Amino acid sequence: MKSRLKRKAALDVSVNSIVVIVFAFITLAAGIFLIQTLFKGVPDIFKCSVPEPSSSDSITTCSDTIPLTKGVKAKMEIKFFNREGSEISATTGAGTINLAAAPQLTCVQKTGTPPVPTSRDVSVTASPQTVAAGATADYSAVVEVESTSPLTPGLYPCTLRISQTTKPLFLDLK
Repeated sequence: MKSRLKRKAALDVSVNSIVVIVFAFITLAAGIFLIQTLFKGVPDIFKCSVPEPSSSDSITTCSDTIPLTKGVKAKMEIKFFNREGSEISATTGAGTINLAAAPQLTCVQKTGTPPVPTSRDVSVTASPQTVAAGATADYSAVVEVESTSPLTPGLYPCTLRISQTTKPLFLDLK
């Protein structure tokens, strides 16, 4: 009789172990799914670290080409070194936001192809920053081409501007 009880107890332990392992895998899968869902959002355009500005470049990005798809927001990291000789303030003397202290992107028409891109077609959203002369600022900008934009896929020459400093870039619209 004792051997029968031992076998039954061993079977109970075995079944309980399998149930615990199954619940552990279900919990793990649910946790991974939840974390992936929470951390989706704005994807990074560039999967690299932005180099520090050199003596010749005041604005650096990971690439000179911005790959974008219409209607999809993408994150772009920018480093800016203020060589302008004076502080760039995030606010004006009247206390309003100084948009020149934030990255701005201006694109022009592809050669021989209408339409001309406007600020409504290509938008860059980033917080203005106060940057002392000789200091570096890191910007995290969100770039988007509206899904209703009349722009056609292709490569558009653009200028990235922070205050009076510019950098030529290309917008590769998919």
